[in-house]
Amino acid sequence: MVLSLSSCQVAVKLEMSNYISNVSFPEIKKDEEGEGYYRLKEYQSLSYGLNNQSIDSLRDIYSSGANHFNAPSLGEVNALVIPVNFTDSDTSNNAKQRIIIHNAFFGEKYKTRFESLSSFYDYSSYGQLNFSGMVTDFYTYPTKSTELGSGTSNISSKIAGSALEWFYQNYPDVDMTEYDKDNDGYIDALFIVYNHEKSESSNSLWWAYSDHMSKSTQGNVNSPYGSSYAWISYDFIDGKKNYAETHVSIHESGHIFGLEDYYNTNTNASYQPTGYVDMMDRNIGDHTGYSKMLLNWTTPYVVNRNGKITLKPFSTSGDLLLIPTNKGWNKTPYDEYLLLEYYTPTGMNANDAGTKYSYINSLGEETIFTFLDKCGLKVYHVDSRVGYFDSRFSHNLITIIGNDDEMEKLQGKVSYCLDFAYDNTISDNRAKIDPVLYHLLERDGNNTLIDGNPFSVSSLFVKGDNFGVDVYNDFLFDNGSPLTYTFLIESMDNNGVTISFNEK
Repeated sequence: MVLSLSSCQVAVKLEMSNYISNVSFPEIKKDEEGEGYYRLKEYQSLSYGLNNQSIDSLRDIYSSGANHFNAPSLGEVNALVIPVNFTDSDTSNNAKQRIIIHNAFFGEKYKTRFESLSSFYDYSSYGQLNFSGMVTDFYTYPTKSTELGSGTSNISSKIAGSALEWFYQNYPDVDMTEYDKDNDGYIDALFIVYNHEKSESSNSLWWAYSDHMSKSTQGNVNSPYGSSYAWISYDFIDGKKNYAETHVSIHESGHIFGLEDYYNTNTNASYQPTGYVDMMDRNIGDHTGYSKMLLNWTTPYVVNRNGKITLKPFSTSGDLLLIPTNKGWNKTPYDEYLLLEYYTPTGMNANDAGTKYSYINSLGEETIFTFLDKCGLKVYHVDSRVGYFDSRFSHNLITIIGNDDEMEKLQGKVSYCLDFAYDNTISDNRAKIDPVLYHLLERDGNNTLIDGNPFSVSSLFVKGDNFGVDVYNDFLFDNGSPLTYTFLIESMDNNGVTISFNEK
């Protein structure tokens, strides 16, 4: 958890507000061809397995091997938010707390210190996700908080299940089909906000995390059960002076939609592959390009010959440039490639840009960094190829979809599940040689992120910088292929960045 050191605001009036969309965007996803590039309006399916099955969306990976379902990321999605007391909770402020919780999830942005979840997802999705819902009255779990210990998901899942039973008993007139828009028999988005002070340990029950309800419970379209849920202390939502604070809630909602953590969850490792500057890393700024590809909010321009392109600011345009390996691009987010994104301190980045945050460096010292407040090109190496695993629990990789040995290694396998072959959790002594899911590349060719440093403005690519000539000239993709195209930043201003690319 990175803590903001931003200044305080004056108090805002304590009242419920409801977000009303006031944003509009041009067409984001479209078929297009240009000078050395093309773009697809929709991703293709990824075929796999002995029976020629297909991955059509992130949901197909997320649910593989277990009865887990992530929320739809397009259209109207309603969240059910249940605040929870314990028998020893201070209930004197419940009325105020419920207003703050409502404004955090569904209110106007001026009632928050950042954005409400409704306003954030309206803008971050380029108007393609309408996030709404309801906050119930407080449910009291019939146990003292002191009797629950510090365990995690086994306890929170039990409390979430009990809260849902209470909800069905006390809200019989709610049309629950509105909370199951994909009609799979599970509530699309469930949030449990518990009335207990947060712990200082991320391994505690009294923290914020996402998990799943019982894997054996079957969905019910008439009374949808819980699947993915987020567990959040009210402390994370109370922005003081009647404001709501939402950074942590937005991060956890990213998991509800199926996104993974991009920070290194190995607490003994320094390496931070995305350098803190991502909503799915340390709860800061907007979702970045790869996440928005996974959620089907945008499709990238793809290099296929020598040429040139101008990318508009990603926060408002959804523009991305994908450079494939020499094996080509499989026309899905589930492949290996370079991904270029023009960062500007605008849109959902604007509130955090220039804000100072604290983090713990590799020496164990509390240190300060500033979230990116200048324009520049982010260059990511993405390896989100999907692998076959023997089970969701042992998680031993069998092989990767598309590998030459795929069919041979699958022969005789009674069962397997799918997952991303790699993630961003990796030990320091493996960081320079093992693949990761999603990581930033710094403009000078070094990798200070291995030492736990944050990604800074000086690491953004700017006018005159190149990739594959002066720096990264020996770049190799994880699949063993060399760099296919070099690129040069010819010009850059607030309106866009012009990039020329040539076959290496």
